[in-house]
Amino acid sequence: MSLPEFIRAHHEEIIREFAAFAKTLMPPGAGMTDAELRDHASELLTAVVADMSLRQTPGERDRKSQGRGSARTMEASGRLHAVDRIEHGYAFEAVLAEFRALRASVLRLYEDSGAFDLREVRRFNEAIDESLAESMHQFARQTDLLRQELNANAEKNTSLVAEIRDRRAAEEKITALFRRLVSAQDEERRRIARNIHDELGQAMTALKMNLEALDGTAPSTELFPTLLHRSQALVRDLDRAIDFLTSELRPAIDEVSLSTALGHLVRSWSERFGIAAEFVTKGEHPLPPDVQEHLYRVTQEALHNVAKHAAANHVSVMVEGRAAEFVLLIEDDGRGFSEDDTPRRPQERGLGLTSMRERAAIVGGSLTVESAVGQGTSIYVRVNLPHSPARSQS
Repeated sequence: MSLPEFIRAHHEEIIREFAAFAKTLMPPGAGMTDAELRDHASELLTAVVADMSLRQTPGERDRKSQGRGSARTMEASGRLHAVDRIEHGYAFEAVLAEFRALRASVLRLYEDSGAFDLREVRRFNEAIDESLAESMHQFARQTDLLRQELNANAEKNTSLVAEIRDRRAAEEKITALFRRLVSAQDEERRRIARNIHDELGQAMTALKMNLEALDGTAPSTELFPTLLHRSQALVRDLDRAIDFLTSELRPAIDEVSLSTALGHLVRSWSERFGIAAEFVTKGEHPLPPDVQEHLYRVTQEALHNVAKHAAANHVSVMVEGRAAEFVLLIEDDGRGFSEDDTPRRPQERGLGLTSMRERAAIVGGSLTVESAVGQGTSIYVRVNLPHSPARSQS
């Protein structure tokens, strides 16, 4: 049994042993439940298995061993674990002990099972070390911030103390924003998983049944062409569904322009849901990769909401590069809504408008919504562009 398979098979045992040890390190007054203690360890193990499952060339292996790997699947889990422990008052040494205990539990249980592959142990240690490094970096960063705040409090007056308090509130707001985005990403993954199960699973089952029927049918019979054509149609449907789901998981924005990626998204979305849609682009609009990524995701979520809620007949997506700003507009002619009708709780909204506004804010932009019952919905995203001599002369 490979080490990733062993971790999956013994996941509960490893987590239970980790939680028991982590409880001994809990600071007084932390009051964390077993579920809270187990939560991030479970995420760490899941990320470890994902990291170990990635193909790795000899060159990538050497870079990874030096802490310069390109597939940094462990960063987020290590950072989130550190943030959680910092909030509950854990010391640096306690978090380090948690990582050491998790590593020791996995390797001890794996060795006791009689299986011991040094290459997989190396991959496992690299993944744990990468996550540990991110946690320690987070602790160092927070410690440095705290030291700066303490020095400022000692040297400056009451007005500066108030300024630090405001800064801390802003940091907490950013942390909360990051958590909501992580939650939104998790919901997005669950939605895609449901789509894969509902659509690909059913189509694959139907294709399997058709192929089994073909296997027992003579080519000379009248039923054979019908089964063959039906199977071919199922394969075409599967191909379209896989193409659409792949673009949802990872748009090729790093390989093509935002306009090209959005054009493909609008076309594939229209084919998938049977809703007429058009994409229009105006002017030049070179944007940084992170801005393009967030704008793509905003469009993706807006179209998902149209398909789910709007009952629209037509959708229009437009991007335009102006002198000082970039504009993204998504319009539909669906049922629309009023502010009073929108759900108040985040779990009722899913990704929704909150996530879209937060993505716009991250890239220094703004998002506004114009809608009324029976009159469709328009979503405007505006992002300020840096001054460009070429743009000024045009």
